[in-house]
Amino acid sequence: MTDLFQKYLPSSLKFLKEHSRAVVPIEDMSLVSGLLEMLDSIIVSDVASDKFKLETTFVFCAIWAFGSALTLSDDGSDNRKIFSDWWKSQFKQVRLPTRDTVFDYWLEPISNKFELWRQSPSFKTVEFDSRTTKMNEVTVPTTETASISHWTRLLVQRRHPVLLAGPSGLLRTVSFQLVAGVLRELSPTEFVN
Repeated sequence: MTDLFQKYLPSSLKFLKEHSRAVVPIEDMSLVSGLLEMLDSIIVSDVASDKFKLETTFVFCAIWAFGSALTLSDDGSDNRKIFSDWWKSQFKQVRLPTRDTVFDYWLEPISNKFELWRQSPSFKTVEFDSRTTKMNEVTVPTTETASISHWTRLLVQRRHPVLLAGPSGLLRTVSFQLVAGVLRELSPTEFVN
């Protein structure tokens, strides 16, 4: 796996430092640590033993470890889109969909192909009945909510810390709802003290 780190890290970290802006400042060591935690939460034996699956999984984790905290700049630049365009032009060994951004897709583990987040198990449909559910307990499924749920669930299950950061407003409320939902799904005897 050392070759994957050498292949993807130096230019990615350089690009982030020179051409992007995250919601909060993030040191290179924290980005790499996040990548390692994501890899730890997603690599299983059949992935580790297959070079192609391993690189595809590495790319999926690297994209999210490096790009998930990117946001709009004060001048209106979309740093996620800029990162996505750069990644797709820089690294072509792992085939990514050409439409949308790299953040609109998740890695389907069985086929080892990138699929839209709405096709992932983390994209939950909403069944709302105002007689039994409060509106503030409902999270409308989007690409963003599916990706946050996916990574939060995987990282928490492996007991890795999760920090959600974003601009003020609705996203923080939605993030809190998602985390509460993930925690409700976990076994209380195993994850709650």
